Amino acid sequence: MKWSRFAATLAAGLLAGCSSEGGVVGSGITSSISGNIASVEVEEALGTGRTAALPFPIQVALEEFPRVQQTVDPADGRFVLRGEFAGTVTLRFSGPRGSLGRLAVEVPAGSDVELADIEIHDPAMQLPIRVREMRQRRFFGRIFTVDCAGGELIVDDDLNHPFPVRLTPGTEIRLGPGSAMGSCTEHMRSGVAILVEGIVRPGPERFIEATAVVVAPLRGPSHGPMGPMPG
Repeated sequence: MKWSRFAATLAAGLLAGCSSEGGVVGSGITSSISGNIASVEVEEALGTGRTAALPFPIQVALEEFPRVQQTVDPADGRFVLRGEFAGTVTLRFSGPRGSLGRLAVEVPAGSDVELADIEIHDPAMQLPIRVREMRQRRFFGRIFTVDCAGGELIVDDDLNHPFPVRLTPGTEIRLGPGSAMGSCTEHMRSGVAILVEGIVRPGPERFIEATAVVVAPLRGPSHGPMGPMPG
């Protein structure tokens, strides 16, 4: 199910709530992007090699929301950005001499996206920012379309942004926390609320490969009806 098929729908949803800076604002729904910078290999850091500590502080910010930013502690390389943003946003990484690169991230409203082991290379490279794995957590939404035979869903977030989700033979489908296993054909249909966790697969057919799906999930204060996702 191609990501491009839903680009127009996604763009229309974003335009309905955009600020002059290009992002969705005023929704009252808090999303987050977190991650860790594993290595930096740029001219101003040559000779440092790959070490546990970063060669210098790095600022991570959302271009569409300049006030959503954090300076990464060189000791551990971790960051967490939280705010009322959703849809496609742009992470900008900056060092003492300016921009180190940018990375586009799709964020369902109210969800958490985790970027595991970010590598920063020379900004002149075609892909100066590389991510070993992008993990999707806490994505509450409603099924818009479902093809159980093909293992493909379109799931709308709370702001009606569509996200392709793919089921695999290893996807756990449950009716609630700790419940028995279910199946797509038994429980998934248009309009049903679900909670999705999985891995974001990049490329022309960008989609979320679901590791676990909870049908009719509970939205408790912890937003965590499932246990932590492996990895």
